[in-house]
Amino acid sequence: MYRCDKCGYKTKNQAYLNKHSIVHKNVAEMKMYECCKCEFKTKHQISLKKHSVLHKKASDVSMYKCENCEFKTKHKTYLKRHSLVHENTSETKHQTSLKPHSLVHKKASEVTMHKCCKCEFKTKHKTYLKTHSLVHEKTSEVTMYKCCKCEFKTKHQSYVKKHALRHMNNV
Repeated sequence: MYRCDKCGYKTKNQAYLNKHSIVHKNVAEMKMYECCKCEFKTKHQISLKKHSVLHKKASDVSMYKCENCEFKTKHKTYLKRHSLVHENTSETKHQTSLKPHSLVHKKASEVTMHKCCKCEFKTKHKTYLKTHSLVHEKTSEVTMYKCCKCEFKTKHQSYVKKHALRHMNNV
């Protein structure tokens, strides 16, 4: 088992630990991958590659289409995630989703609660605490993620990705 020496993260895969360690680095000290068509920046090259597809026209990219409805997307992973809406929600093929989901069924007294050190917020999910902690950070001290098609910006990269889907419907 590989453990992070800065937090409680642990994994069986060395590569996952290496990828995780980036969260502890100061953004100013890291190599950031930048989009040449907008102000998007990321710590991960693969994230830039996925982001760059957003700048392409649907006709220039192979679209992934749902077999059960009209949904289509430029990203295979988005189609996989979408396809779950057509399946029995009590089952999951995605083992990584099962462990965090299982916390929903447990009482707070049965699990480790992750508490914010700056307010009363607490959660069963460590990732929720990490996301929450950004509310206490000044925008000048964190990476701001911007939409390449409008003025939307946020502290959360996942919010920009969800927001960008609105523009995909207009393509």
